[in-house]
Amino acid sequence: MAEFIRAWVLGLVGAGIAIAVILALTPEGAIKKIVRLGAGLVLLLVVMQPLIGLSGFNLSLGGDMSALALEHGQQVALESQLDIISERLSTYISAKAENLGLEVTATPELNVTAEGITLYSVTIRYQRGGSVTAIEELTRWIASHFGIPAQRQHWRVA
Repeated sequence: MAEFIRAWVLGLVGAGIAIAVILALTPEGAIKKIVRLGAGLVLLLVVMQPLIGLSGFNLSLGGDMSALALEHGQQVALESQLDIISERLSTYISAKAENLGLEVTATPELNVTAEGITLYSVTIRYQRGGSVTAIEELTRWIASHFGIPAQRQHWRVA
């Protein structure tokens, strides 16, 4: 019985810590409300585990649940980072284009590897009427600043 209580308390503490980390890393707004709801449900399941177990329904949570919550939190944090990086790159490229007299919307494609986050390609939607010289200059600028060769820059008319 003591081992059961110990495992339950450890699962509860682990889930609580994981949920605290997840909530700290989640950006404000609608996504935070969704994450908070999910975290509350996970915590409720961990708290209710002994009662669920007594009813004959076998739901193994314990330490596995805290590991699952931590993994989910890391995924949410990574997605948040990707969104922020993508938005900033898009804004940066659009500002440079504006300085060249172009009106563009840039959508970067980011890759996640063991080494980190890398910028693989970019799709650029531009308004007709932009000068060819400005487009070529922006193409060279993106290649020199971000290491994306012209072959991985996808230009589309908006």
